[in-house]
Amino acid sequence: MKCYAMTWVLVVSVSMAHCAGVLAGGAAIENDKIKVSGDAGKGGLTVSSKQSDNKFELRLIGENGNAAVIKSVSAGKSDDEGKSLKVVTDGGEALVTLGTGRSYAEIKPVKGLKGTAVAMPSRFALMPDFFAMDVVLDARRCKQDKATGLADNFYLVPIDGGNGVVFCVWPGVDTKDQTREESPVELIATGDGEARKFSESRVSFPGTKPVYVALLEGTNYWRLEESASWDLSQPVKIKWQRPFDGRWRASFMAKEGKTVSGWGVTILSFYFPDLRNKRNGWVQDENLNSAVGWTDRFGSDVPEGASQGLGHYAHPCWFKEKDTYLYPPLNPGGDKRAADDYNNMEKKLAEKAKRDGRQYTIYVHTVENIYDGAIIYPLQRSKSTPLDVTTPADVVKQTLGVGPCEYILDKEGAVWAFHGGTNKMHYETATCAIWDQHLNPLLNEWKSKGGTLDDTKKQNMVWMIEDMGTFVAAVNKRIHVYDDFLKAVKGLCEAAKQKGSKEDAALAAALDPDLKAMQGAIGNVAGFDKGLAEWQDKLAKLVEIAKAADSFKPELTRAGDVRGFAEPQDNTIAGCRRCVNMIKQKAGLAINESGAASASLAAKIREECRKVLRNPHPLEHF
Repeated sequence: MKCYAMTWVLVVSVSMAHCAGVLAGGAAIENDKIKVSGDAGKGGLTVSSKQSDNKFELRLIGENGNAAVIKSVSAGKSDDEGKSLKVVTDGGEALVTLGTGRSYAEIKPVKGLKGTAVAMPSRFALMPDFFAMDVVLDARRCKQDKATGLADNFYLVPIDGGNGVVFCVWPGVDTKDQTREESPVELIATGDGEARKFSESRVSFPGTKPVYVALLEGTNYWRLEESASWDLSQPVKIKWQRPFDGRWRASFMAKEGKTVSGWGVTILSFYFPDLRNKRNGWVQDENLNSAVGWTDRFGSDVPEGASQGLGHYAHPCWFKEKDTYLYPPLNPGGDKRAADDYNNMEKKLAEKAKRDGRQYTIYVHTVENIYDGAIIYPLQRSKSTPLDVTTPADVVKQTLGVGPCEYILDKEGAVWAFHGGTNKMHYETATCAIWDQHLNPLLNEWKSKGGTLDDTKKQNMVWMIEDMGTFVAAVNKRIHVYDDFLKAVKGLCEAAKQKGSKEDAALAAALDPDLKAMQGAIGNVAGFDKGLAEWQDKLAKLVEIAKAADSFKPELTRAGDVRGFAEPQDNTIAGCRRCVNMIKQKAGLAINESGAASASLAAKIREECRKVLRNPHPLEHF
């Protein structure tokens, strides 16, 4: 496998690691990774790889929205380590800097320029989301000549052939200039049919701050796996193999007009667990937010996910040794086995009806491959990622700094909070597990042996009952957070319908079904509050009984009944999280139907989504 990134660690002491030279009518800077060159009269700079044939044109966009023509390119001064080009155009001036060993160039506006553009034909543009579903734009589905994507500080453009991507990063704008919201990425679509591609992608400078453009390379760096050959009645082993260890991601793209059953999204994004990390029925993998379970429900070599209200499902993608497997959910249900179960039940009902002398119409449950394909790419590095590999997350960290990077990558929000929310529990698990694994066995032991519990066991029993109350209160609090989110987004949409532009009104209308679905997922909040108050009172009384008991008290077994209240709450927050993912993705895609002028409203809605998705409760399984 060839990996082109970060090889500077092997050659940094060589004199050719960095040089600047004057060309006829222009100039160039280069390091061991990339070369940036420009000539007067051209419409852009050329960024080319030093290790492959990959290259693209980097254009500077003037205030008039057009690509500026270069008037001169000369050696420039840089405040940072590295070499720079001073690029003067008919629309303004920029400083382009290339640091030692870096796979990216910094483009800083000096005067008169609006933004940058990457001119490189590609079918896709991808806006990675580190803690929700990605947004993938497909030029073949773009009916207009322009498309808009909303990106939170970065987006990537896959290079045809699979051996690299162009990755663009920028810092947030100054608060005094603009409130924080995502930046629109403008995409220009050209060609027809299978030849249709995005020929150019544009992003504005965030005030006076720079935009960074990286060329990330390596054999099989990314993969488009077409779905035509998929037989999703069983896991699909594809011909592609990962070229290096890392935090790889798959974004499954549903066909136009289709959504993934249960998830409500058109693009389903999941990380790849590695089956080398299978231990005692679980895949404990740093590449996942939480462990993936393991049963034979979907096959002996199929990792299993689970989500409250959605049930168990085959994890859509995984690595086994060198091999790559895909097994995305089908419609309806989760997989062919679920449909087979339904159909077998229908046959039994029909047979019984025949024996009873009744007619019965069999409803055949079918499964449907709803996918166009999947894009596989490395988003972040893992502990075993080679040093000579650069991932998109590495570039974010190198360009924006560790602090902003940690926030953008959502290191805190991606790690599940305590089961008790801000309150740490003595038994860090859910009510069912507290009852099944701890409290019920203790009560059964006490009942069978009789006598008095020792002080340690009695204290543990009290803590278990208290933890149940802490848990249901924490989940109830998240229900209110989601309810507040829904009210806020409804408010934005209602205002858009009444006072906004026609584009904003169209976007708001497009989100109506999703908001109604979330309203259904939340259900009766007042009913949950009433149930919580009742159970807090019951559990408090049981705590007092437990503290005073000198012999087994049968009424203590009533603590297990709280599970009947807890489960609907758990299902609610998990369902709400899926709805927010659905709304966030829909808002990012629907602007291409409602119009680019709705991008600001979409950004506000997606920011509300981002805020509520942070710091999830552990029962909000992804």
